[in-house]
Amino acid sequence: MKLTRVTSKKSGRVGYRGRYTDPISGKRRKHTEWFADRRLAEEAWRLLLDGLEARKKGLPDNSGWEMPYSKLVERFLADAPISSDVRRVRLKGYLEKNLACMAIGADFTAKGRLTGAARKIAHEHGESYVIRCIQEPLKQVAAWAASIGLFPYDPLHSWKRLPRTKARVRRRAYGPNEVRAILTAADDLDGLLNRPFPTSTIIKTLLVTGSRPGAIYGAKVKDLRADRIHLGPGNGKKHNGRCTIPPPFAAELARYVAFRKAGPNDPLLVSPMGAPADRYRMLDLFRRAAILAFTRMNWPTNHSEAASTSPIDVALAIDSGKISFDGVRPTNPTKVAVREAKRNATEIIVNILRPHVAAALENRPLYVLRHTHITWARAARVNPDNVKSQVGHKGGDTQEQNYNDPHLLDAGASSLAVWEILTEARELKGADRLQVLPLAAGAEQMAPVVAPDNEKPPLGAATGSSQVVSGKGDGRYRNRTCDLVGVIQLRFSRTFITR
Repeated sequence: MKLTRVTSKKSGRVGYRGRYTDPISGKRRKHTEWFADRRLAEEAWRLLLDGLEARKKGLPDNSGWEMPYSKLVERFLADAPISSDVRRVRLKGYLEKNLACMAIGADFTAKGRLTGAARKIAHEHGESYVIRCIQEPLKQVAAWAASIGLFPYDPLHSWKRLPRTKARVRRRAYGPNEVRAILTAADDLDGLLNRPFPTSTIIKTLLVTGSRPGAIYGAKVKDLRADRIHLGPGNGKKHNGRCTIPPPFAAELARYVAFRKAGPNDPLLVSPMGAPADRYRMLDLFRRAAILAFTRMNWPTNHSEAASTSPIDVALAIDSGKISFDGVRPTNPTKVAVREAKRNATEIIVNILRPHVAAALENRPLYVLRHTHITWARAARVNPDNVKSQVGHKGGDTQEQNYNDPHLLDAGASSLAVWEILTEARELKGADRLQVLPLAAGAEQMAPVVAPDNEKPPLGAATGSSQVVSGKGDGRYRNRTCDLVGVIQLRFSRTFITR
């Protein structure tokens, strides 16, 4: 191997240039290794030739170490078996930020430098962000590169995640009374805003089935069976469960579909205005219903200003972040005074209730309905294997994964227990130790129990130009509202909702 010492005219770097025969193409090529030390340059040349010979014989080589990080990420996103398109988009965002300052593939071997960078990022963004958005994506890229022979081995296989110094935040399940209050609030908002299709049906479907929202939103009308919703096998590691539904709720869903006059290929669940249900729309709808529900549950009845406003006005003000009124600004001094009094009362109650509502909603998004299903079912002493079969969780040991046949499990016991708790046929008592009361005789066919209107928190009698409305104007809520009294009278008149 004859090498000639050369100097770059642009940078002044010193290296050693030579010629070699490419064992793959058979052509003569020139190559320069930019090392001032001849011994290092000769070692780099030997590695180059060994790598080419390894590629020729189908053995792992070191070409991936020299690949630019951007090119490596591009190939990973295009070729790697990523579980879903949503996950692919998230990985693209995490990896292209490149907060760890990766330059080439060889940087994946510098675990010490990566750990130091991860700790520095943790001080700015937090430990959870580093684990989820830095370490896990880089480990996934390294494992993929090793699996296709781009790297000779997985350099990050033994890279430990940063230890957590803070306790991991656990999501809290909703209690039965909280869920019933949210369902009532959702129905009230539907009536207030003249929505033709009930939001509560979607919320109940997610709770009773315990399935992932994305799987439920993708279901078609033809997937609705007499005892379950057929969801298919799932996607990647996210398995779909049996998704059984009790007979009373199956009848309610059938009436819901019949009212819409939906065809077999139409979505099973739609938004209140008839569009296909999706993740982002339902997150917003559920949050607004929950705000109204917790506003009512924490309403300061004894406060002097409580009589001058209403829970619906306060909830809409908490949601939008400001107090707005529908209609033209009044000019009559008496009406101006009435509006200002109402504004002041609403602002006072909002300041009182906002911390309580925020605490009740903390770490409890729509996905917590899945947590709630599992918590209620296990508190009702349903066999854990039946709960796993219902929600699609695989066991953690060999026996559960390979020898426990899910088709012979009674997944319907899980959904039935949740339905009975929701409809008050069963009752959960205690905060630390939940106790399930025995099911009353003949209660299997009971419909959801809803308190009569005279036992519900009042919506308030404010009408006309003094009524508070949402200030977001995002198209999902109408800008002008209707008469609340007429809405309350017609709220539960829909024939497709079982009450």
